[in-house]
Formats: sequence, structure tokens, C-alpha cells
Amino acid sequence: MDVLNAIISSRTPMSLIELSDRTQLAPSKLHRYLVSLSRYNMVRQHQTTGLYDVGSAAISMGLTALSRFDGFDLIHERVTSLSKQTGFNTFVCVWTESGPVLVQSHNVQHAVAWIRIGSTISTISSAAGPIFVAYLDRSTTERVIARDTASEDRDLTEVIRWFDDEVCPGILEQEVYWTDGSVLPHFAACAAPVFDMQGQLYCAMGVSVPLRQSTSQPDRGMMDMIRETGRSISRELGYAGRRS
Repeated sequence: MDVLNAIISSRTPMSLIELSDRTQLAPSKLHRYLVSLSRYNMVRQHQTTGLYDVGSAAISMGLTALSRFDGFDLIHERVTSLSKQTGFNTFVCVWTESGPVLVQSHNVQHAVAWIRIGSTISTISSAAGPIFVAYLDRSTTERVIARDTASEDRDLTEVIRWFDDEVCPGILEQEVYWTDGSVLPHFAACAAPVFDMQGQLYCAMGVSVPLRQSTSQPDRGMMDMIRETGRSISRELGYAGRRS
């Protein structure tokens, strides 16, 4: 399976030497594996280049698995587990024409002011909102940013500068965002991106932390946990670590 996984994870066909380096198998032994995989159409060798690529049977299996796969079922399982692990409320948001919308939540702390499923979330004063601003084209988010800026009585020029100079560069570098200015009173929040197999932003997920259990400074341990959870879900969705 290591040989097949190496070919699948590569964005381009691979030579015998490249596969040997990737799998740490001797070329002679590796060639025997490739012959066996080719016999069952799991791997194919290009006649002109001699490079190895995914075979028709492997592609068919992948398409079948994809047709039966619901990404949000997986996310629900992982975020529920995160909620149990941390003891904190968790959330999942997706981008719509109205902006970020809450599609999953786990209110384990029974917050009185917990946001309802289907609610639109601010792009500015939330943890999930800036994730979308950082990873989506500005042409997609600018109208919603302007709306949220007006509703929160802020200056649009300053908000855009804040995103461009501070927030978005930090998110793109760290793949996580922490804010004490949560949409819920007395809560801080931390969110991370989840990507699909094409490297497109799939959703933003994270936790809400009561300020009495937090500090004025970001909780680095929590940020690491949320980032790694987002990365783990992305890998399970087929993301290979290269955004398109």
C-alpha cells in the first residue's frame, strides 16, 4: 500500500527512482510490486515516458468512495470529538452569498446566548469570519465585509487595512485565528480552515472558550490543537497540502 499511496499522493506521474526514494524500497523490489499492482490495474506505466501513475481500477475505487462520502459527516465526527476532548463549545461555518453561516455546533457548555444553526456570522468580530476573508478572493468577500463594517459602525478603510496588514497575513502563515472579540459575550474563539482535495476552502471550524477560562492573550496550546484538527480533517477530505 505504501507504493500505491506514494503514487496517489503525487500530483504528477513518478519514475522508478522517484518512487524508490519516496518509499525507501530498492528499485528491484519496488519493480516487483509495481508489476503486481499493474496486473490488477491499480497502477499503470506510461508507454512513452515509462512513468508510473494511478491505474483505472484505483481511479474507479476512488470515485466510488467519493460518491459515498459526505464530508460534513466526517467533520461532525471530528468536531464532536474535539468538543468532548476540550470540554468547550465547537462550531463549523461555511461561506454563502450572505457570508459565513453556522452549519454545525456543539453547545456542551450550554451557553445561554449560543448561536442558532443557520445564523450568519460576522466576517469581522468572529473567529470563523476572518478565515474566509484570508482564503477567499476579495471579490467574493468585499460586499459582506462592507455590510458587516456598516452594521458594526466601523470605518471600512480601517477594516480593510486591518485585514490586509494584520489579520490575513497571520492566518495565512499560522492557519489559525484567535479572537477575544467573539460574537458571543464573554467568550473568546479560535478557528482554523479546512480544505478539500482541490485545495479550496471547505469550511472553518473551531471552539468557543469562556473568557473566565482564558486570558487576554491567545491560548497557544488551544490554537495548536485547532490548527492540527483542521489539518487532519483536510487530509481526510483528500487535501494533499498544496492549495490550488
